[in-house]
Amino acid sequence: MYIDPNGTSVHWTFFGVNGMAEPGSPAVGRNASYILSSLPRQNANTYSFVYGLSAKDPEPYHDCSQQSSTPMPSTWACISFEMDSVARKLRMYKDGAADPILSIDEHGKNCVQPTPVTDPWYGPAVTQLYVGAWSFHAMNAPLDVWLDDVVVDTKPVTCPMP
Repeated sequence: MYIDPNGTSVHWTFFGVNGMAEPGSPAVGRNASYILSSLPRQNANTYSFVYGLSAKDPEPYHDCSQQSSTPMPSTWACISFEMDSVARKLRMYKDGAADPILSIDEHGKNCVQPTPVTDPWYGPAVTQLYVGAWSFHAMNAPLDVWLDDVVVDTKPVTCPMP
């Protein structure tokens, strides 16, 4: 993945999955999304997970996130991640590192009100996968994003060595 320049929007995404919430979850019957995004933090955008769960009366739409402290560089990087909707665990890795740059167990650390931050993230039974830059807010400059060698698998795939 290559991004240049870093940070031309408040929130844009580069990968996501969508589908109805896992059948065994309390959110059954609601659409759920996990997206890998860019969110701003101190003059640079960082890698982030964002969660969306459709509204179902009386529950409102859930819009939650968790942000890495790792800035998104304007250099080529191998970004890999794993998602387990049933266990509600997400991990993101950079350049084949053993330790994740971002991880979630059960829920993230930020939610738009009125959703409590402690609400679990009930992930999707994946029916859609999307790849590419998609901005949720107005862009204040051009954004150049390149994705290469996209691999989707049910088991870990290692990044090539730099």
